[in-house]
Amino acid sequence: MSAAQEAVDVGYDGKPSHHVAYAALTLAEPFARAHADDADARSRAAAHWKRGVEQASAHAYAEALAEFEAAYQLVQHTAVLYNIALAQVGLGRPAAAVATLARAAASGPREAP
Repeated sequence: MSAAQEAVDVGYDGKPSHHVAYAALTLAEPFARAHADDADARSRAAAHWKRGVEQASAHAYAEALAEFEAAYQLVQHTAVLYNIALAQVGLGRPAAAVATLARAAASGPREAP
């Protein structure tokens, strides 16, 4: 098992499958309370997040990655980095996933008000 697969919970076939959707449910959409300059940025980030979860659930990891990255550009939240890493694992990019998880760990948890 690779370091990336040990760092994230993946399915038996080595793909994150439903785990990205699970992360979305358990983390309760971070954009609802995230720090952002305006409500429009939070709304746009939430839309990207939702599309990313839908794409990842359909195993369309390249599209999911693009959506999660777009969300992160708008609202920098560690939950988005986690889902970016899961999409990278799904694309067979374990080194990138480990680097993304390191960024998430370095940024620390973001407590929303």
